[in-house]
Amino acid sequence: HKKARESALSPSPSSPSTNKQKSIISVTMNGSHDTDNKRKQMDAALDEVLIGNGGAASSNTDSEQFLPSATWQGPKAGYYFGTSAKGTGYYWDTHQEKREERATHKKKRKRITIDEGRNEIKSIPARITAEELLEQAEQANQKRVELSDRGIRAAHAQLRKWVEKNALERAEHFEHPEEYMESELTLHQQLESYAGFATQSSVLLTINNEEFQTLWLEVLAHPNIDIVTTACRVIAEWMDEDDEDSETSSARLEIGQRLVEGSTTSSILELMVSNLGRLQPNWEEDEEHQKGIEDILTLLENLLEFDVQQQLEERPLLKNSTLALWLVKKTTVLSWLVQQLPAQHGPSVQVLALLLQQADIYDEVADWTKLPPYSSILTEDEEEATSKEGRKKKADPNIDFMELLLQAMALFRKRQPTTTYELEFLENVVLCLASILTFSSDGKTQEQFLQAQGLELVLRCLREKVHAGGIGLGLLETNHRRTCEHFISNLQGLKQIFPIFMQRSFPKPALLSSDKTKQQKKKKAHWLQKLEQHTIAILYHLTQHITADSPDDCLQRLVCKFLENDCEKLDRLIQLLLKYEHKARRAEYNYYRFQESEDETEDPYNALAAKLEGGGTHFQYCAVICAFCAIHSKAAHTHVLETLQLHQSGISLIKIALEEMLQQAEKDHPQAQMWQNYLQQ
Repeated sequence: HKKARESALSPSPSSPSTNKQKSIISVTMNGSHDTDNKRKQMDAALDEVLIGNGGAASSNTDSEQFLPSATWQGPKAGYYFGTSAKGTGYYWDTHQEKREERATHKKKRKRITIDEGRNEIKSIPARITAEELLEQAEQANQKRVELSDRGIRAAHAQLRKWVEKNALERAEHFEHPEEYMESELTLHQQLESYAGFATQSSVLLTINNEEFQTLWLEVLAHPNIDIVTTACRVIAEWMDEDDEDSETSSARLEIGQRLVEGSTTSSILELMVSNLGRLQPNWEEDEEHQKGIEDILTLLENLLEFDVQQQLEERPLLKNSTLALWLVKKTTVLSWLVQQLPAQHGPSVQVLALLLQQADIYDEVADWTKLPPYSSILTEDEEEATSKEGRKKKADPNIDFMELLLQAMALFRKRQPTTTYELEFLENVVLCLASILTFSSDGKTQEQFLQAQGLELVLRCLREKVHAGGIGLGLLETNHRRTCEHFISNLQGLKQIFPIFMQRSFPKPALLSSDKTKQQKKKKAHWLQKLEQHTIAILYHLTQHITADSPDDCLQRLVCKFLENDCEKLDRLIQLLLKYEHKARRAEYNYYRFQESEDETEDPYNALAAKLEGGGTHFQYCAVICAFCAIHSKAAHTHVLETLQLHQSGISLIKIALEEMLQQAEKDHPQAQMWQNYLQQ
């Protein structure tokens, strides 16, 4: 075919057969002859010519091999222009002919590889990028484990083997890291394989408790920080909270107990807390260090929440203590969390807020302004070495927790949080302050709050009308008499509270740009309701602790505030009294209605809790404030009575609330006698 095509294209003298070839080829090659369709037509035509000639194809003549031309006439297919033995002109390119023949017979080369894991032969492309090669190597090195008792025993044995081998190589080649690098990489891969057991945590209990603790204590004390961070991530995934059944919950309970229960030296959880000191120095620059700290904090958060849940089910992690109390006694994690406040580290403050909501830890902390500094058993040797060389800095002084919390809150005294991260940080800081002021039994913490100018900070935020002022109102709900007197006499706090009480001025909530319009409306409504309830609670506490003995005529100033402007504040108070009385009755009715539909036994304590939560608490607060005003002012008594009669009610409504409070109060309640005097008067 090729030779016939060349003969047809050559300008040799015509012959009958040649003319027939030319006529056919000229028809078949008219147009775009490079397409497959044209080539097929041309080959068919050549076959007809060759078969008609008995299968003999004519070869190129000498004149066809050389076309004389004194000058360049443009490119010609299959020829090259030059000067040789026959002179200057176009010569037939024989090398191109050989290249085309090799190209037609050349096959695409492939590389063969064997997958040892499956004994399968696979062909892969000859060309592969560096990224693909690295990915294939990582996939080949991944260790797959069986999620069963047999699989966990095998994984445990392999991990033990490589921990011991790496420790031996490190001891032998201390100054040559390249000698133990391979065993360290294998140890890292073995740890990665343990992550799969997070979905089947019950198989972890197959390993003996003592062997389990011994192995993981060695891993968490490893000199290589990357090994430690991987171990922290794996352990954190074991306790990650998901939808679980009773079997999974029991497994998590036993795993949590293994993490807390200590050996002769320490427990796994203690060692993880000690690793916070190793990871902190470079956590801002090193993402792996930061991820390791977040994994430890995630584990602490999950364990604290899980312990609270287990206490409600009467299956706690520890027999004679809560996990929060154990952490405060056994570790200095509380000090480490407090030290992260200046850096505005959100996860640390979140764990701190969970820790401070446990009431039993407050007996262990004598002074919140003098917390001991954080210490770690893993960094003590380094600190002793630097002290011997004279390079150690002075020991950190005691931590003033109250001051650090107020400084963190003061960051938002003039501005609103702009991101969700900042908003959560601010709310957790205020929650920490509220927990300390609420659960501290003595008045020492309240005095520290006063000395640190905590009241001034809250009132400053209220004047600026920022989010911090709104959530800070809860800090003013205090049972400390001196705080109440200082609030009225020195700070003139009533000027900030009553405009909010009258709904004339209030701090604005932090509405993020990501919130939709409907979400913003709901948040505003919820925000106004919270402000209303906070102001009622503040006025209630003021009426309970301001007496005739209070300095600077605090009692008269408080009563006169309710009488000014034609008793408009009393009108607002009675309006709220009726509002929350209706909400309380409705909540109680809904509770009993639900009990009837479910055919459950009625529990009076649950009914009372539903009533108080639905509005009964603030109904009682309003009743006490009304009684306070009515007793200390005849004008107020008359106005309250007349206003209640206008609403088809009477003074009996206030008496009912006081009687309920006396029934609910304990015998030694400090305000019980005062409420009894209100009823008698």
